[in-house]
Amino acid sequence: MSLIRNTRAGSAPLRQTRRSRGAPITPLALMLVMLALVVFTVLANTSAVRFDRVAPALITIEAEHAPIDVLPTPIRLLLEPEPDGLRLSQSDDRWGRIRWEPQLTSDVDRLQVSGRVSVEDAGANQAIRHQARLVLVQPTDNRPLRRLIAGWPESVAQHQFDRIIRIMDPERPLWIDLILTPSSGTLVLHRLTVDGLATRLWVEAARWILLACWIGSILAILWHLSRPMPRPLQLSLWLVASALFIGLLASPEQLATLKDLLAALLPTDTEAAASLDVNLLGHFALFAALALVLFLGRADLGWLRLALVLAAMASATELMQLLVDGRQADPFDVLVDLVGAATGMLAGWFILQIGWLHRTG
Repeated sequence: MSLIRNTRAGSAPLRQTRRSRGAPITPLALMLVMLALVVFTVLANTSAVRFDRVAPALITIEAEHAPIDVLPTPIRLLLEPEPDGLRLSQSDDRWGRIRWEPQLTSDVDRLQVSGRVSVEDAGANQAIRHQARLVLVQPTDNRPLRRLIAGWPESVAQHQFDRIIRIMDPERPLWIDLILTPSSGTLVLHRLTVDGLATRLWVEAARWILLACWIGSILAILWHLSRPMPRPLQLSLWLVASALFIGLLASPEQLATLKDLLAALLPTDTEAAASLDVNLLGHFALFAALALVLFLGRADLGWLRLALVLAAMASATELMQLLVDGRQADPFDVLVDLVGAATGMLAGWFILQIGWLHRTG
C-alpha cells in the first residue's frame, strides 16, 4: 500500500515536469504570433506594392480615324507618375506629340491599361490629329503591376494603381521602347524594353523577412506537435512539411514544369494529363498527407483540436502566397486544403480502428 501511495504521490511532480517542458511554446503564443503575421502580411500586400518587374506585354494600337501606318515605329514613350494618374509622352518631337489619358480596368484573366491616344503628325504640311486607342494587356500570371490582383472592382484597382505610381521614384521615370509591327489592322508589340525602374530594396527585404517569419511560425507549430510522436511519424511529418513548403515557394513557371513532368508520366491518356490541375491536386494531397500523419501521431488531441490546427495552417499557407512572386491567395485553395485534411483525418481514424481490432482480436 505504501508503495502504491508513493507512486501516486510522485505522479503529480511528473505531470508538472511534463507540462513545464511544453511551456516555452504555448498555443496562445503561437496564435498571437500568427495573428500578427496575418496583419503584417495584409499591410505589406496593400502598401508595399511597387513597380518592380515589367515583363513583355501585349500592346495594340487600334486606329479609329486614320490608317495604322501613320504611327511611327519604333516609339519611345515616357511614363511618368502624376498626382491624378499617369502621363504618357513621347521623347522625339519629330514624329509629333502623343497624349494619352489612361484608364485602368481588370478582369479575371488580364490587367488592362488603356486610354485614348491623340497623335499630332508634325511632318505633314498641316497638323493632322489621329485618334487611336492604346491598350496594354498584361496576363495576371506575369504582370508588371505587382500585387495588383485582377478581378477586383475598378475603384479598388485604381486605388492600388495609384499606390504603385506614388512609390515610383519621380526622378527616375519609366521609359518604354515599343517596336510595333502591323497585324490585321492593329499594331502588335514586337519588342518591349523598359528602363529607369525604381528599386526599393527595403521592400524586398521586408517581404522576405515576413515570409521567413511565416515559415518559422509554422515550423514551430509542427515541432511542438511532433515531440510526443514516434520517430517514424516525426520523419514522415517533416517530409510532408518539406514538400508543402516547396509547393508554396514554387513559381508559376516551376509549377508548369511539374505539370509537364506529370503529363509525361501519363503517356497513355493525354487528355487526362492535359486536364490535370497540379495546383488543386497538390493542395489536396499535401494536406491529406499532413492530416494523416498528425492524426496517427496525435490522436490524443481529438478531432476538434486537430481540425482547428489544420484549418489555421491552410489559411496561413494561403496567405503566405501573397508574398511569393507570381502567386496569389485563392480562398478556393483553402477549401481544397480542408477537404484534403478531412480525408486524411478519416484515413487516419480508419487505420487506427483497424489496428485496434487487430489488437483486441
